[in-house]
Amino acid sequence: MAELPDGQVTIERQGGFAGLVARAQLEYRALGADQRAALAALFATPKAGPSKGADRFTYVVSYVHNGKTQTITVPEDRMPAELSSLVVDQLPRR
Repeated sequence: MAELPDGQVTIERQGGFAGLVARAQLEYRALGADQRAALAALFATPKAGPSKGADRFTYVVSYVHNGKTQTITVPEDRMPAELSSLVVDQLPRR
């Protein structure tokens, strides 16, 4: 799988039972080799269609390189663990 050129990666987890915001934003070069391979595979063969079951997560993955943004939506059951593990829950502030 060919690597993507260096750029900015954002992964946002949406949905779920509680609806908490979860997000990761980092430089492509900061990803490990397995994470870069998983990201390249997602963009090479994006899979459409919702996850089966209620209260499932959806991931919105964006990649910015040279001012151009590519965004794909990935159902929870198709999101590689190498990438979903980067996302951190953020509790709402009161």
